[in-house]
Amino acid sequence: MNLKNVYKIERLTNDPAIVSKVAEFLYDGFGKYYENSSINGYTQSLLKKLENDNMPFYMVCFENNNPIGTAGMYEKWGGEETYDLTPWFGALYVIPEKRRNGVGQQLLKAIEKECQKLKINRIYLHTPNQAKLYEKWGWKTIREIELKDRIEKIMEYEIVE
Repeated sequence: MNLKNVYKIERLTNDPAIVSKVAEFLYDGFGKYYENSSINGYTQSLLKKLENDNMPFYMVCFENNNPIGTAGMYEKWGGEETYDLTPWFGALYVIPEKRRNGVGQQLLKAIEKECQKLKINRIYLHTPNQAKLYEKWGWKTIREIELKDRIEKIMEYEIVE
């Protein structure tokens, strides 16, 4: 199956229905890590981020015009221990029934293309539990930090033209 014929990946725009769906994805995937998070909070954050032309930005994967996944890029994450690293890949979320079909990797490839346009050749991410997946995609662990009650692996990815 050729994924490019099945899935369409586009940069997130301020279409209210799509922003709302991406906010639901982010809340479902990451809300548990943040106290007082809500779908409305994610929606407001996305709308604010859409005011910028370059970064942060989100990509959305569609199947038959329905959003099935998202991933984004942002300038900073964490505190002093990660202040020297920028920019950050994150918020990779694929709906459960579409996982293990290459959607996440296609979203990463779309992010790479956007980063190339911005002349970015190295990106970072943090993960408490998905390092093996990212290693398969070419990421390398460069450090580990303790965050609240978990260890986060900080990973690096080189974008090659």
